[in-house]
Amino acid sequence: MLMVKLLLVCRIILYGIAMLDHDQDNKETCGHVLKTKEGIDRLALYITSIGRSLIVLFSNALGALMYPIYGQGELPQAFCRRAAVKGCIYVLRMPVTSLLLDKASEGVRLASGQEIFSQKLVLDPCATVGLESLSPLTDQQKETIRVLVPKEMSSKEKIARGICIIRGSVRADISNALVLYPPKSLFPEQLTAVRVLQLGNGLAVCPPDM
Repeated sequence: MLMVKLLLVCRIILYGIAMLDHDQDNKETCGHVLKTKEGIDRLALYITSIGRSLIVLFSNALGALMYPIYGQGELPQAFCRRAAVKGCIYVLRMPVTSLLLDKASEGVRLASGQEIFSQKLVLDPCATVGLESLSPLTDQQKETIRVLVPKEMSSKEKIARGICIIRGSVRADISNALVLYPPKSLFPEQLTAVRVLQLGNGLAVCPPDM
């Protein structure tokens, strides 16, 4: 019984707090084996994220995860509002095509040709810095410009998403919840964790009594 409880706690920490995806008990099929340093960093990130609601829009998020009112469309809207308050530049419908690496003018170049300078950049995980697209550039440009290209994804790496409408909560006393199914908890061939985010009508994402 004690071993069962310890295993349960271990799975809660690995997949519910450290938010791992792959089965850590099977090294042959595990797409990412957690190292000790990374595990400590993930736990620290979770702990320091508890209760850190920066703006009124996310005041409902009492745990380590933030979820917006009125649906996911509020995320870019909230960022736009905060960017305006902090004096940032917010560009709509204009993708980034390349990085500017010159120390005197670090930043990005947009599809329109406009250059925006910044010392920090958050890159979409589906993009990477490419080298094969630099052939039209001169040697001097190649030292200061890197073109962004789509990242090649393995055919085995897929993400399945779904939206379900239910008449009631999975628990009567909770309207918002994150339900976690660790690897192999649903069926023996389940190699990755499955997460279900339940949001209630208090967040204005569904009608009352749902």
